[in-house]
Amino acid sequence: MAYLIVVVLFVNNAQAFGIGGVGILALLVFMRVFSDFIVGQVDRKIKMEKRAIGGAKAEEKVGELVDE
Repeated sequence: MAYLIVVVLFVNNAQAFGIGGVGILALLVFMRVFSDFIVGQVDRKIKMEKRAIGGAKAEEKVGELVDE
């Protein structure tokens, strides 16, 4: 949806921004690559968080076993 909004804004105002069709295409490619990069970073952080939670739970279980 965001792509569509950006494309409409740039197509309507392409002359004002001083870019042509190639510039719009380059912008779309950049947006796609950048969004894929951000999604990858977020997924990596979520995976790290899940590992940390699992490690904390395991540490609590080991602590309970040691206390017995």
